[in-house]
Amino acid sequence: MVKNMSMEGDDLEILNEVVGERNVKYRTYHSYKSSLKSYIEFQNMTFIELLKEAKQEQNDKIPWYDRTIVKRLVAYRKYLYANFNGNTASLRLKNIIRLYTDSKIEFLKLPFFNTKNANYNDPLTFEDLATLDELKEMMDISDPIVPAMFLFMLSSACAKIDMLNVTILNFLEATSQYHGIDIYIECDKDKTKEENRQYRIKEEKRIITQIITYLLDEKKDMIPTFRLKRQKTMKYFTAYCSPEAVKAIVAYLISRKDELAYNKKLFKINERYFDDKFKEANNKLARFKTREKKRFTSHMLRKMNASLLYKYNYLDYTEEFKMALEKEQIEALQGRSKGDAIEVAYYKDNPEILKRLYIKALPLITVSHEYTKKELDEIIDFESEKKANEKTEAIQKELTEKTKSEKVMKEEINDLKKTQELILEKLN
Repeated sequence: MVKNMSMEGDDLEILNEVVGERNVKYRTYHSYKSSLKSYIEFQNMTFIELLKEAKQEQNDKIPWYDRTIVKRLVAYRKYLYANFNGNTASLRLKNIIRLYTDSKIEFLKLPFFNTKNANYNDPLTFEDLATLDELKEMMDISDPIVPAMFLFMLSSACAKIDMLNVTILNFLEATSQYHGIDIYIECDKDKTKEENRQYRIKEEKRIITQIITYLLDEKKDMIPTFRLKRQKTMKYFTAYCSPEAVKAIVAYLISRKDELAYNKKLFKINERYFDDKFKEANNKLARFKTREKKRFTSHMLRKMNASLLYKYNYLDYTEEFKMALEKEQIEALQGRSKGDAIEVAYYKDNPEILKRLYIKALPLITVSHEYTKKELDEIIDFESEKKANEKTEAIQKELTEKTKSEKVMKEEINDLKKTQELILEKLN
């Protein structure tokens, strides 16, 4: 019988030490923690006691298959596969074995166990995914944070953990080519640390308000360019989001009651509240409400992005087929890692080309607007014009700096000549 046991300090200390040495991510840590809690509840012992038992039998050189650790793990394995999905059972067992081996307990092999009859989820099909109309229905009856999150995740294909890490500053930087407002704040060296802190708070609030006001009034379609770090791979990637996502984010930021600041999260929501929002969404849609599996999740939004953009999900004579993308292009837009280390080091994606591809396919991942070809051409022309203006400004700035340098150089040469003339006069 599995009893409800709380993890004690020593068990947590061992867990933290093991996962700390392995340098695992936040989600992996919680996977280990959940597995360990399940294991000690099943055994009705602390992990410290279980380790002592295993070490004692190891030191006594008891044959492997006669050891208590084998009996315990075999019984736990049977319990897992009887009560959990096959993938969950396999992961939890592997986590426990890893915690044993990393605690210097030798591990050989468990007796054979047939996993063919284990329960495994059927893989999601295209028909299992939510439709854009269903997504719209969910957003129309939700508070402002839901459309902002859903549209951002659908159009950017950001994973949940990456989306939760996006800051307000990331959003201001991503939209900078449209608002053109300087977001850099320079502090006064002559002022105290506290005075500069207060000044920064005031300036950040002013700049954020100014930019939000601009974005709210802007009539043109804006496609921000985000430079983000994938928590799964710890590598940077370029991401874009749709114009309707920008509008939803701006509306959500205006609705927020807290003081906005650069380092605050763009979406003020923790992981538990985030998951609750998806539960609410499932309860609002008849097709998902009755499902035990294949529910609407944040990961489904990422799958929707890839599936809606994928060329071969459409008939080759349709407009959608012409707009849609190849698999490699979708992976580049989703920030997925390339193959080997050489490929990562030498082959870089051109963000300008990626953005053009993104604009071309924009209608496929837009919920509330049907784009015409003319509108898409106007967006591309506007983006090209912006880029050309940026290059022109950069050249003009370079020329101005060069002119200033030449002027300073001429003045220095003239001063040098005057000095030489004075010296010659004195010598004569």
